[in-house]
Amino acid sequence: MSLTPMGILPREGATVQACREPGDEFEPATVQQSNLQAGMIALRFSDGYRTEVPFTQVKLETAAVNNAVEEVDQAYEAEVRPTLPLPPTAETLAAEPDAKYAFIAAAKEAGNALFKQGKYAWAIRTYCDAVDSLAASCFESRERMLWDYQAPEPCGPSATPNPDPDPNP
Repeated sequence: MSLTPMGILPREGATVQACREPGDEFEPATVQQSNLQAGMIALRFSDGYRTEVPFTQVKLETAAVNNAVEEVDQAYEAEVRPTLPLPPTAETLAAEPDAKYAFIAAAKEAGNALFKQGKYAWAIRTYCDAVDSLAASCFESRERMLWDYQAPEPCGPSATPNPDPDPNP
């Protein structure tokens, strides 16, 4: 099973809106446990009824969480988005096929800078958005991108050897 995170996952003890059974109306429930592997969340309703439902069938109850996400997104759009490299156009790729590698390397550097500043969510968003942009603008499909054997290794760790290979640090 493959999960696609679409927002904040509620923590144990959080109140969410959920249906007891498919087709029922949403009502408040308390999160008991989350199973990321299975994509399920265990809930307890106010009358003691317990059930387990897919993450996709749970709504966050708190408007404050949604407002916080909006504020973070607005801050990212204002502070980070203008500094990010743009993916190469079809014309650029025709003239310079390696432009896609320069783009992803620059996006990686931007994400690394955010990570070093402790802005982990923004760094992850930068990495993910760059891969999505690369796949959409430079390859026929996401799968084809994974089979690009001519790609240098812009996303892997640098292969710079350790100048002091002391086996006993």
